[in-house]
Amino acid sequence: MQRDDLRREMLAQRDGLDIQRRREMASMALQRVLALPQWKASRRLLIYANFRSEMETRGLMAAALEQEKQVCVPQCLVESRALVPRQIQALKDLKSGAYGIPEAGEDCPALEPGELDLVVVPAVVFDRRGHRLGYGAGYYDRFLPRCPRAFRLGLGFSLQMVERLPEQAHDVRLQALATEKGVVYFDL
Repeated sequence: MQRDDLRREMLAQRDGLDIQRRREMASMALQRVLALPQWKASRRLLIYANFRSEMETRGLMAAALEQEKQVCVPQCLVESRALVPRQIQALKDLKSGAYGIPEAGEDCPALEPGELDLVVVPAVVFDRRGHRLGYGAGYYDRFLPRCPRAFRLGLGFSLQMVERLPEQAHDVRLQALATEKGVVYFDL
């Protein structure tokens, strides 16, 4: 199946999840993330702000802030198609940004990507080897190589997992994926 067809099919499945069921699954995945040794060891994190039917991340942000971690949320720069990690102090710092995605605004301090310990990455589709398929603009494919020491953690619903995605040269593999059913580590 072509990437665009797979993306459309998976978005339809994810969008079709009952809102209450989606919340329950997000709560289970959040507990799994909080138990990870990589989470416990991290001090500076980037956590995507969910939109549409993506797995909810505000609970994860709130837990990180409560644990006194430095929490960054990506700001999308549309012209350069770049992500800037901007540190928030509270969930109220999130504002509607590019594409309607909640993000940290210009008034939030930027961190260098190389300073991040853990990056929580969204996707439309994940595969069993750590590859991901996003919305197609390549923001994370350009961003992740700039975070050499960060643990790359995908977060999504188990229904978003497929056996194998078509690979592209610029793909950056994840180190693990957390879903409501468990955490899968990938051999890199």
